[in-house]
Amino acid sequence: LKDGMLIFNFPAGKLGENAYRWEFPVSNLGEHFLLDIGQGTLPENNVRIAPRVIDPNKPMVALTFDDGPTGKIENYPNGLTNYLLDGLKERGAKATFMQGVRVEKYPETTLMVINSASEAASHSYNHPKLTKLKGDNLLFQLNRTTELVQELTGWQYTIKHFRPPYGAANATVKENSAYPLIMWGIDTLDWKTLDPVQTVENTMSAVKDGSIVLMHDIHAETVTAVESLLPQLIEAGYQLVTVDELLQAKGVEVYNGQRVFSAYDIKD
Repeated sequence: LKDGMLIFNFPAGKLGENAYRWEFPVSNLGEHFLLDIGQGTLPENNVRIAPRVIDPNKPMVALTFDDGPTGKIENYPNGLTNYLLDGLKERGAKATFMQGVRVEKYPETTLMVINSASEAASHSYNHPKLTKLKGDNLLFQLNRTTELVQELTGWQYTIKHFRPPYGAANATVKENSAYPLIMWGIDTLDWKTLDPVQTVENTMSAVKDGSIVLMHDIHAETVTAVESLLPQLIEAGYQLVTVDELLQAKGVEVYNGQRVFSAYDIKD
């Protein structure tokens, strides 16, 4: 690995009579690979993420978490986001984490999201109402989190999806977005009720194949809710997937600026 290139050398006699050499830009390896990018203080940045097999004929749901990642808080020394990742891993589940300015404060956690094969997506930089912005101010909010994640991973990972704060998107936002705008079909209201039982009920009463569920990984009550929600969804027959996995498995092609409420509800 040198200067952003992955180099393969095969001496004569290994693959044939002649010697062979291939060079590939690291940026072309795709989302399933993370190589050691020289940031030794950051954990697990040299692992290979194996592609997952999603059954397109089996119901699936995408859990999404806004506003993280989080750091150490009472009763959660490794942070709420890490705790959620552990719970997802135990059940072979993945989710999408909509992130912003906290990527700068908790880069290790963002790497853990990526290395776990969950999806890192953008929720703007610092959560303004985008419909009140234009020009460079709007572009900064649309793109800065992507730049942070690209820098963090040595351009090995690129954000594919964007959630506008408050779900607010006008014609200007849609025209300037380099991403599909991921909305939601189920608002758990976890941030409002801070009631784990209600969060679970709000999800299970409305969930269906292709649902996108809105939650927040900044509330301990949400983590408590997810501990109960995951086994209930799995028992009900749902695969727990990322937004990217959901759309790919359903064969749904979405375009920049389109609003995605579920795999079956996409609006311009």
